[in-house]
Amino acid sequence: MILSISIYNLISGDIMPISIARFLNFLFIFVVGGILISSLVIQLFLGELPCPLCMLQRLAFVCMLIGAVLNLNFGMRTSHYGIILISALFGMAGSVRQILLHIVPGTGNYGAPIWGYHMYTWAGIAFFCSLVFSAIMLLQERTITLGMIVQQRDKATRYITIFAITLSLTLVVLTFAECGLGQCPDNPTRYWLFE
Repeated sequence: MILSISIYNLISGDIMPISIARFLNFLFIFVVGGILISSLVIQLFLGELPCPLCMLQRLAFVCMLIGAVLNLNFGMRTSHYGIILISALFGMAGSVRQILLHIVPGTGNYGAPIWGYHMYTWAGIAFFCSLVFSAIMLLQERTITLGMIVQQRDKATRYITIFAITLSLTLVVLTFAECGLGQCPDNPTRYWLFE
């Protein structure tokens, strides 16, 4: 009984204060940022260069970061969650495409598995979770209405914005180093910039 009332309140938007919505956006940024940082660690320290589909998935993660950062800097808006939703759908299409390329026995895989799954499979799971997160947050009509009014640009918001921008620029530089201005190779083995 209590659980069904709590679920109804969550769906109807009656229980989530703006502080919890802001915290969830911070948490979302840290999770997505952690995924991108782990991909950078794999690239820089394990020497596994990202393929073109991997780069599209990275782009989707960066766009999801942008949506959450906009929520923190300019208030909660449905358009910001829309950016997260569209980015997650775009990224999910790329990760599902990559999963389908390697799901057939004998076709091999790309990269080493992490906890039993490859990075593109983990990315697909993360994109699905992002869709669920955005859908739940969009159900919080009162929170979004209040969030449009309340704009708290505190130190934490500034730091998380700098973190997201720095991470995004790092990915842009590494992508340029790998591909240059031309098309990226399907199975990259070295950086274009250092040839």
